[in-house]
Amino acid sequence: MTAGATLGFLVWNKSPAKIYMGDAGALFLGVLLATLTIRFEPSAQLQLSSYFIPVLLLAIPILDTSVAVFSRIRRDVSPFQGGQDHLSHRLIRAGYSRKSAALSLWGLSAFFALAAILISLIDGMIESYILIIAVAIWLALFGLFFKTKDA
Repeated sequence: MTAGATLGFLVWNKSPAKIYMGDAGALFLGVLLATLTIRFEPSAQLQLSSYFIPVLLLAIPILDTSVAVFSRIRRDVSPFQGGQDHLSHRLIRAGYSRKSAALSLWGLSAFFALAAILISLIDGMIESYILIIAVAIWLALFGLFFKTKDA
């Protein structure tokens, strides 16, 4: 039900946006995601892999926060201060349109979600390989985004 409501919201939130979610909606979805990842009971064979499933589901928000916080610390700016150094801003400064930046981040989120789903479904060493590949891609993305121009 929440997924349907969120997808319905996205239809009306395209540029130019007709409605905005605001802090109350964003915080609600954040708490819901956090609660669902904690309550999630994966069927992964390796215990370490089962811990990474929630992390993979939230890989792009974690990447966004990590890049923003570390880039602000590098510039001697408070990490608690707002700024134009999030992933979407960096993609736009790199020449992406707003739409293609959003689609790129959605695609990356879908990739990591697919990796999490595969880890929960596939048994054996393959889940370890999927996890290693996903972590390597996340680290490469962190390095790539961290090197891009700050605000």
